[in-house]
Amino acid sequence: AYKLEGLSNKWLNIGNRRQVTFTNISPGNYNFQVKAGNSNGTWNEKITKVGITVRPPPWLTWWAKLCYALVILSIGAIISRYYWLHQKDRRALEQAKLEREKEDELHELKLRFFTNVSHELRTPLTLILGPLDKLMSKKNTLQNGISEEITLIHNNAKKLLRHVNNLLDFRKDEMGKLKLKSAKGDFVVFVKETSLSFKQQADSKHIQYRFTSEFESMPLYFDRDKMEIIIYNLLSNAFKFTPDHGKISIRLFDLTENGKDDQEFLYLSIEDNGAGIPQDKIDHIYERFFQIDSDDILPRGSGLGLALTKKFVALHHGSIRVESTPGKGTCFTLKFPKGRKHLQSDEICRKYKSSEDLLSYEQKAKPVHDHRQNTGKTAGAKKDLPTLLVVEDNDDVRRFIMSCFDQDYVVHEAADGGTGYELATQLIPDVIISDVMMPEMDGITLCGALKKYLDTSHIPIILLTARTSVIFKKSGLETGADDFVTKPFRPEILQLKVRNLLESRKRLHEHFVRNHIVNPKEIAMTSRDDEVLSKAIACVENHLSDSDFNVSMFIEEMAMSRSVLFKKIKWLTGQSITEFIRVIRIKRAAQILLQDRLSISEVAYEVGFNDLKYFRTCFRRQFHASPSEYLSKNLKKNGHVGTSPGQD
Repeated sequence: AYKLEGLSNKWLNIGNRRQVTFTNISPGNYNFQVKAGNSNGTWNEKITKVGITVRPPPWLTWWAKLCYALVILSIGAIISRYYWLHQKDRRALEQAKLEREKEDELHELKLRFFTNVSHELRTPLTLILGPLDKLMSKKNTLQNGISEEITLIHNNAKKLLRHVNNLLDFRKDEMGKLKLKSAKGDFVVFVKETSLSFKQQADSKHIQYRFTSEFESMPLYFDRDKMEIIIYNLLSNAFKFTPDHGKISIRLFDLTENGKDDQEFLYLSIEDNGAGIPQDKIDHIYERFFQIDSDDILPRGSGLGLALTKKFVALHHGSIRVESTPGKGTCFTLKFPKGRKHLQSDEICRKYKSSEDLLSYEQKAKPVHDHRQNTGKTAGAKKDLPTLLVVEDNDDVRRFIMSCFDQDYVVHEAADGGTGYELATQLIPDVIISDVMMPEMDGITLCGALKKYLDTSHIPIILLTARTSVIFKKSGLETGADDFVTKPFRPEILQLKVRNLLESRKRLHEHFVRNHIVNPKEIAMTSRDDEVLSKAIACVENHLSDSDFNVSMFIEEMAMSRSVLFKKIKWLTGQSITEFIRVIRIKRAAQILLQDRLSISEVAYEVGFNDLKYFRTCFRRQFHASPSEYLSKNLKKNGHVGTSPGQD
């Protein structure tokens, strides 16, 4: 019998066999014991013992386990290190993001500050350029010295305005709102005219200033405003960095170079012999807000001009290249594609009239209409002139606007939106000019309130603002504003806008009088005005055959005050209430008459006329023909010959 202590403590009887086999024994120390017995079952108490040690395989030895432990610890350390580095990088990225957000916020605050300052500058510029434009139109009557001083002031005011516009354009670029408004024009004439604005500066500095072109004319599609900024910025820099008695040349030329799809190009170069640009600075001159140190050759600037120039050149699908040598001068070369193939797939291309068409239209524009010719104005009398309300919180701007209209209009003023609303509801003026940014009530709120109020919904409103944002204008137009004028503005432009609004209202009156049957929806007016006119027409037609129906009954059914209803009908139709009722009756009479079923006298009674003679007089006044002539003419027009059975 045997047993292997460490594996089993039970004796195993094997009979006469003299060997045993153990398999799959785990590594360790064991005690093998054997005892013998006879056939009678008597066992010898003497036990033989043998110690056995089973060695582990190499991969389970202590040194192997130590290696395993070291590997595991190493892997753990690597993972921990990676996680720590990852967290460190993540914290660094978050910190960098926070710093970048703070920088962007600070940058945004700076831009907002400069933008607001630019908007504020537009108001005093309005007061500078407006009166200067008036004086410039009369400078031939002024003394030479005064005329030159006014020209100098005017040029510098325009220069200041350009700087303001540069900053605002930069802001638009930041917001991705720069758009190209391309139009066909003679680029040679345009460049020559733009360069002339620097002629006086060239003369004062004794600079040899020359413009040359290889061709007399060259059609090109370009944005006039942005191209003017491009040329102005480059010439401004050239004059700034060119000393007295220097040279500046502008050259238009063409090369044989062709681009893809046989695209041809036009070249414009502006060259000077001024201070030049250091070679290590050339690659940075188009960066925003980049300024060369004061100890360098060039003076410091705002860092916006060339940045905007490059942006505007890119909008024209062109390119700009600079060559400069310190102490010898600088040459900027601009390259623009000819034709309009490059613009056909461009979403920002707009289909505008050509520059020549626009110029021709401006030259043919009629002068501001003098209402005195049609109103029978006498000296000191203004009661027949249109009424204008100016709502502006800036006293100087308000007085200036009033001075532009006081000869042809009865002008009233208000210093804030609240006062303007009260005056508008009391006076019911013909036109309102209102600033947008005002205390008490801003211009957009004022416009919305007046357009919603039935008594004032018909009044045209022009909003003035220093803001050029499309979203801002959209808000004003959505409230019902009839037009928008951006500060600074030219007085004649504002006068033309007011005149055009009154002329359009006059055409509305003619439309009402001319058409036999009027559908208010065919006439441009607000929804409230459409409602009033529809109700007024329906009211008269409901009492068409009632000869006793009069103005008092009409006012009662309309449920409006007499004065307000009179002004409303007068503004919408150009007629008094009495005339309005009579015209509706006559128009309906003409319609019934053409139906060829009633005699003229029956038609007169049908539309509320008891006096047949008075009916014929009113009919002739409306249609410039008697009822019989009107009927005969229309029957012939429609192919009928003979006399209508309904004719008296």
